[in-house]
Parts: sequence; C-alpha cells; structure tokens
Amino acid sequence: MNMDLNLMPQEEEHETIDLNLMPQEEDDEGINLNWIPEKEEPQVAENVAMDLNLMPQEEDDEDMNWMPQEDEGKEDEAQEEEDEVMNWILQEKRRELSDKERHGVYFALLVIELRDGSVQPDDKLLVSNLLDISVRSVERIWEEAKKQIADGKEVDVSSKKPGRSGRKRKELDLERTSTIPLNKRRTIRSLARSLGVARSTLHKRFQLNELNRITSTVKPHLKLENKLARLKFCMSMVDDNSISTSRAMLKPMTNMVHIDEKWFDMTRVKNSYYVLPGEPEPKRTVSNTHSIGKVMFLTAVARPRYNNEGELTFDGKIGIWAFVEETEAKRTSQNRTKGTKVLTSVKVTRPVCKDYLINKVIPAIQDK
Repeated sequence: MNMDLNLMPQEEEHETIDLNLMPQEEDDEGINLNWIPEKEEPQVAENVAMDLNLMPQEEDDEDMNWMPQEDEGKEDEAQEEEDEVMNWILQEKRRELSDKERHGVYFALLVIELRDGSVQPDDKLLVSNLLDISVRSVERIWEEAKKQIADGKEVDVSSKKPGRSGRKRKELDLERTSTIPLNKRRTIRSLARSLGVARSTLHKRFQLNELNRITSTVKPHLKLENKLARLKFCMSMVDDNSISTSRAMLKPMTNMVHIDEKWFDMTRVKNSYYVLPGEPEPKRTVSNTHSIGKVMFLTAVARPRYNNEGELTFDGKIGIWAFVEETEAKRTSQNRTKGTKVLTSVKVTRPVCKDYLINKVIPAIQDK
C-alpha cells in the first residue's frame, strides 16, 4: 500500500489538533492559566471597584484598631516606668559625706560581708536609707574599698576633695593700703582706684574680712595739763585700803553722781508718723531747715543699786533738765500776743550750771 505523503495533511485535518485553535476551544472547556488576572481585572474595574479614600471609613466601622490599643497601653506602661525611674533619680539624696560617715559605710558593709559571705543590693539600700544618702554613693565607697584591698593597700575611704577647691583668688598686695592717705581710703571705690584693682574685687576681699571698716570720731585735743588732770582723777578712784595689797581695787563709786550736758535739736527735718486713712498730713514749719532751734539738757546719773537678793532698788537715773527759762513775749506777732509766756533757751555758762546744780540736781539726789 502506497501512501501519498502529500495527502496526509488533508486526511489529518479533522483528527489532528491545531495549536492555534486551543485557546479558543479551551475558553469554555479547557483550563486557561490566565483566567485569574482576566476575571479579577473586570471585577475590580467594574463590579467590585475599591475606593481608596473610603478604606479608613470601612475600617472605622469594623473593630480593626485593637492592636494599636494594646500598643498604646504598652507605651503608657513604659512611660510610667520611665517616670518612676526619673522620680527616683530626682529624689535621690545628694550631699557631701563626712569622713566618719564614709568609714561607717565601709565598716557596715564589711560586717555584712563577713556575716553573710557577700554584700547584696538590699544591704547597700539599707545602709543608704540609714544615712539618708544615695545608693550610688554607698556603691562607690564599697568599690573603692574593695579595689584598695585587692591592691594590698590600707583601706582609706576618706574624701579626696582638697580643702580649698575651685578657682584660686587673685593675689593682691593689700599691705600697700597702710601707705595710702586716709582721705583716699574713705570708700571702696577710691581705695580700689589707689590700689589699681577692680572695685568688685576689693569689695569681695572686704567681705572675706581681709579689710576692716572702722568709724573714726573726732576727739578733743588734750594738752599736757589735761592729761595730768585725767591721770590724777584716775588715781583718786583707787581704794585707799587696797593700795598696800598686791592687787589694788577701785572704789565702788556708789556715792558718786555723773553730770553731763547734751545738745538736742528742737525737731528733725524728716519724721515718720502713723496716721489713719484720710487723716491730713501734720504741718511742721521752721524758719530755716539749716538753723533749727537747739536746747541743751543737763543729765545726772549714778550707779544702780541692788539688794542682797539681786533685785534692783535704784536704776541710777536721777533726772534731766533743759536749760530754758520762761519769759514773756516782748511784742505781738503772728504766733503770739505781747505778754504771752514762752520758753526761751538759756546761754549755758559756769554760773548757770552752778545754779542748776544747787537748785535742781541736789534736791533730786536727796529725793532719791
């Protein structure tokens, strides 16, 4: 049987499989590997279109936020723990320990180590609470002691801070102060200018008691006769019965009265008063504030007296009298009429003082 090769394709047209037609025949019966993308694309584009702007709203309706709530709770707990740590750090006691306290910390931990074999954190906390200091201070002292023991050194946990720490003061030659004239040493500013230093620097030295401020009062000039008179008065105060002894005593001066004069201004330029709300301000006038009237007073005092029980029987105050006299006004003025009784100051002289002693001081002494 002869086969015509040219006719074979024609006979096999109905039996053979055309590969070009397979995708069309398999659309309904066969398996198409591309069906997932082809079916999803029209569904997403036409029937099940998704609006990205509406996704948060759909998630809001559903309970999808439970995970973030747990995360927020954990963050809150972590924040609380961090706050507790910060509060503990802020409340930590920070102060300088004395050498006795530092040695006490070492010996306390040493006793605990010998008793229990080791020092636990609770032991350090107990020691820190007893001394009201931080735990870190106790640990630092213990570590320093252990290091010295390991190095074979004698344990010394004393403070290593120097006595005068910090920036040193600038050296100043304050000895030159005594060579500067007194009229240039009345203020800190003038003295600093004379020494060639800053005013603030010199003021700090004054606060450190390297300079003293004194008040100088003008004293009366004493002649040789005045000095001899004072010396004789001091010798007259020595008790005659104690002159022959090794230790001379002064007289008790219980029968001596001290008399002195003192000027007082009639008023002051400025005075303070307490008034009610709405009360008018008191009016005080003088002819001239630079020539305010003065009055001299005579004062007599003595030594206070006490009884055997130590009670005060005489305070030593005898009296005080003004050197004034009562006279009549010689003429009428805006202040008073003629003949009005007024007090006028008296010029103090030796006869006036003698008259006051006889007529006022001695009678007051007799009354006391």
